[in-house]
Amino acid sequence: MPGPDQQTHGHTSPVSTPAGHERGLVVRRSRRRQLPALLAIAAFLASYVLGGLTGSMTGWIVPAGIALFSVLAVIGLVDLARSGPRSTALLRIGPAGVEVPEVATVSWSDLDDVRVRPTRWFPGFSVVAFIPRPGVPVPSIPRSRLSTGAMRGTPEAITARYGSPLVLLTAPTTATNRDVLDAVHRYSQPTCSHT
Repeated sequence: MPGPDQQTHGHTSPVSTPAGHERGLVVRRSRRRQLPALLAIAAFLASYVLGGLTGSMTGWIVPAGIALFSVLAVIGLVDLARSGPRSTALLRIGPAGVEVPEVATVSWSDLDDVRVRPTRWFPGFSVVAFIPRPGVPVPSIPRSRLSTGAMRGTPEAITARYGSPLVLLTAPTTATNRDVLDAVHRYSQPTCSHT
């Protein structure tokens, strides 16, 4: 079960999936959970603009800060626009296994473990990694569905770091780590372990 480095707060119940799918946990990008980061970016941008206008900040740091936080704000707004209940699901966890919609479904018998591990790039956040049995290939979530910059590196680099290319940064999604682990426990018993 989760250790001290794992975020496990919150809980949601399984949701209905589109016709033809069993009930399961559907994970999508969440507008509500992305808003705090976007508001923080906007606050930093405003502080650089005001600092430049009032003279409390001077030199190259003002245009550099404005440029950086403007780019981050645009990326955040694009991600926010692409999120919500009608966005393509990132994962569906159900009786058949872990499905990356329109890509592949990994059956529970093909998974060895599900782990929650801290990220390297986002201190204080963690990912859920779906670890396959030796020799079993698993897909990764297409980058086009992820929040911009959510997972850095190639599938090989992500596998080297987390043990699988199939990883989910839950912070900007509709599910928490606890929701994912609960769904894994509910649907995988006793095939797959989860730590």
